[in-house]
Amino acid sequence: SLTTTGYIIGCAIWATGNLYYSGGAFQIYPSMAGLTTTGYSDYWLWGRLYPGISSFTTSDVTQASWPSTTDPCRKVAPANTWCLPTSQQYTDLAAKQRNFTSLSGVDGVMFGGIYFFPVAGYYYRPTLYGNDNRGLYWTQGNAASYGDIFTFLKASDYALVGGSDRNDYLMVICCVRAK
Repeated sequence: SLTTTGYIIGCAIWATGNLYYSGGAFQIYPSMAGLTTTGYSDYWLWGRLYPGISSFTTSDVTQASWPSTTDPCRKVAPANTWCLPTSQQYTDLAAKQRNFTSLSGVDGVMFGGIYFFPVAGYYYRPTLYGNDNRGLYWTQGNAASYGDIFTFLKASDYALVGGSDRNDYLMVICCVRAK
C-alpha cells in the first residue's frame, strides 16, 4: 500500500523512487520511473557514499557488507531515516507477483502490482551496459570481492536476490525504511 513516503511491502517502506545525488544532496526520485542514465548521479560503486567513477580501484571497497557510514540512503533528509535494503527485504519483494511493463515510457518490472523498478543496467569503465534489458540494484550486502545485489531480466521471469556481481560496477540504489 502507498504511504506519503513510499510503498509498504513486507516489513519495510520502499522509497517512491530510486536514489540520486544532485546539487550536493542525496535525494529520492518522486516517481518510480525516475532514472538518469546519462552521467553518474544515479549509479554507485560498491560501498561508496557518493555516486560516480572517481576511480575504478576496488582496493577500498572489499568489505563484506556496505558500512552504514557510507550508506548513501542514510544521507537522505532527514538523515538516518532510510537505508540500503537487505537481501531479506528484496526476498520479500521478489516473492510478489511480477510483470514486465513500462511506466512513463521507462521499461521495468512491477512487483505486486504496486512497486516499479526501472531497467537501469550498470556502468563499467565508463560504458553503460544492459539498460535495455537488465535491472541491477545494490543491497546492504554480504560479499567480499563481489557486491551483493538484486537483479532481474526484462525478457524473462528471472529475479535473483543475494546474487553477487563485480564491486567495480556502478549500479543503482533503492532505499527502504522501517514501517
